[in-house]
Amino acid sequence: MEMSWQSVSWIISYVIVVLVLSCYGLHRYLLIYLFWKHRKDKPKPVGKLEHLPVVTVQLPIYNEMHVVRRLVQKVAELDYPQHLLQIQILDDSTDETQDICREEEATRRVRWKMAWPGPGGSLFLFWMRISSPRHPSSWK
Repeated sequence: MEMSWQSVSWIISYVIVVLVLSCYGLHRYLLIYLFWKHRKDKPKPVGKLEHLPVVTVQLPIYNEMHVVRRLVQKVAELDYPQHLLQIQILDDSTDETQDICREEEATRRVRWKMAWPGPGGSLFLFWMRISSPRHPSSWK
């Protein structure tokens, strides 16, 4: 029985895929083994930070007028020094959410950026880093 080059290439492709999937499955077993082996080990900190870094929390929202005020309030209550905490609202809403964001910007240390209206605008700002974080001392 003679096989064509197409049949041989399909068989080779199939074997390669089976080998890759087998390695993936074996990796999962390795992870389970390592977990069980080290489950009682206590993590040891590498060191302590001398100065805490500035942390930026970005909130991409879209038409969340019933939620945005509570969301900003809860993020502002994070257990982190307030002078090192930035809250950026990336908003592309088409409802009253923009007005609420402007109020929060006026009452808290919050930066609000308007994206173009419609879904995906705040995601664009998030990924394209148009809303690049700055040190909070340069705000307002």
